Amino acid sequence: MLTFYLREKQFYMYVVVLSNKLNQKVFIMDLRRLIIERKVIVVLDPAVLNTPADDFYSRFGSSIESIAVVAKAPSGRTYYNSENARQEKEYSDYFESYANLGDQLGINVYAVINAFSDEWFGQDPMYKTVDSEGNAIHTHVCPNRKEYWHYLSEISKEVVMNHAQGVILTGLSYINSHYCFCEHCRKEFSEISGLPLDFNFDDVKNNPSIWEQWVNWRKSKISEAVNHITNEVWSVRKDVYIIPTVYYDMEVGGIKSTLELFGQDPLAVSYTHLTLPTKA
Repeated sequence: MLTFYLREKQFYMYVVVLSNKLNQKVFIMDLRRLIIERKVIVVLDPAVLNTPADDFYSRFGSSIESIAVVAKAPSGRTYYNSENARQEKEYSDYFESYANLGDQLGINVYAVINAFSDEWFGQDPMYKTVDSEGNAIHTHVCPNRKEYWHYLSEISKEVVMNHAQGVILTGLSYINSHYCFCEHCRKEFSEISGLPLDFNFDDVKNNPSIWEQWVNWRKSKISEAVNHITNEVWSVRKDVYIIPTVYYDMEVGGIKSTLELFGQDPLAVSYTHLTLPTKA
C-alpha cells in the first residue's frame, strides 16, 4: 500500500490508500491526479514500494512540489546512515537518496519518523508500554520517557541536517486509553491522583475526577514530547516544520475520542501553536 497525506488548513491527514498491485498505467494516472488536483503529499516507504529516487522523480518530479519519505520505520531502524539509531541495511540510503536529489531538483522533502512505534525499543524493559494487567505491546514504547524524547530529537536533527524541509511525526500517541501502566507511569500518576501504586484501569475509568486527570496527564506527555523535539530541532535549524500526525475520526467521537484514546490534543500539538520557524 501507499499512504498519502492531504494538507488542508495546516493539518495533515490520511486521505487514500492505493495498492501497488494496481495496473501500472492506472496507478501512475491516479497518482498524478492526486498530486496535481488534490495537492497531496505522497509518503514513500521502501518496505512498501522500493522505487529508486531517480526513477520516481523522472516520472513525477515535474508534478510535485513536496514529498514525504520514511526515515525511521516502525521497526525502529532508519532508512539512512544514522549515528544514533540502528540502520535497515537493505534500505540504508533510501531516505538520503530522495532528500539529496529532491534538494537538487528544488522539491521539498519531509522526513517521516515513526515516533512511539518502535519495535526495537519496545523490547527493552525500560521503555516498554504495558496495561494495568501487565500486558506489554512490544511494537511501541511508553510515551512518558524523556530519554526516548531525546533519542527522537537526535534522529530528527540528523534528517533536517540532511536536506529535509520538515519532520512528520507519526505513531505519536498512546496505543489506547488503557496505557501506560509501566512502573514509571504508575509512580508518576499515583503521585498526581493520590491512588495507590497498585491502581488499575477500572480505578481510573470509574472515577470521573481521576479519569479527567488521566486524560489530561497523558495529553501533557504527548504535547511535551512534541515541544521537546521541536525545540531541539530548531536549535540546529530554524527554517523547518515539525508536523505531528493526529488520529481523528468524526464517526467515533472526533477530538474527544482522539484525546481520550490516544492522548492527542490536535491544538496542543499543532505547530501553529508553537513559535513558527524563521526563514534564514
